[in-house]
Amino acid sequence: MTNRTKDGWLPRAVATGSVSGMIAFVWTHAVLPWVVPIATPLAVGLVARTEGLPWTQTVVASLISFASIAHGLLRFDEWRDRRRVADKLALLDPMIGVRRTAPDTGPATALRLGFNLVSKATFPIEFRVAQVRTLAGNLQNPNPTYSTRALTTPVLGTAFFWDDEIAIEHPILDRQVDCRVEASLVYGRAGNLKHKMTKNWILHAKFDDKGLPAGAAQWSEVN
Repeated sequence: MTNRTKDGWLPRAVATGSVSGMIAFVWTHAVLPWVVPIATPLAVGLVARTEGLPWTQTVVASLISFASIAHGLLRFDEWRDRRRVADKLALLDPMIGVRRTAPDTGPATALRLGFNLVSKATFPIEFRVAQVRTLAGNLQNPNPTYSTRALTTPVLGTAFFWDDEIAIEHPILDRQVDCRVEASLVYGRAGNLKHKMTKNWILHAKFDDKGLPAGAAQWSEVN
């Protein structure tokens, strides 16, 4: 049986991909932003002088061509940025919710942790939570059942995700609980979730002597 690797198809494929990537990099970072805006006015000036136009008209033609190219590249770059998906979705901050024994009065019997996202895109972005881990002190839901289905953020809007509840056996009275949220997700256009994002947060939730939340939880991002 023929060994395709030894025949050289794999090295050729790798080499072709490397060359294509190099050409795309040079075109995007050198030719388009530098060579084209400079070479085009020079070419226009050269043609104008060859045709015998005076220096005044040659300079004006070169300046007009430079301004036109620069404006066109600016609009093209804005168009590309509007269509780009990478970095258009951000994990904004973590959230904490409390379930109580009696509405608005009883001590907390469970905590629920999650996070919200914000989209800067002018088109819907789809995302899927690949993994999430939440802890409240040394308590953790042993069998999380969070949904891994794809969700969608609205245009220039926000989305929310909550993990399962973490049960509290004994009331949290007059003390602070350090919580943690670890989330990994993939996102992109519908059906093409090729971008990845990971965030870890620590939250400090304070409870009063009745087991009720004492103000908003303070949080910080960790590596």
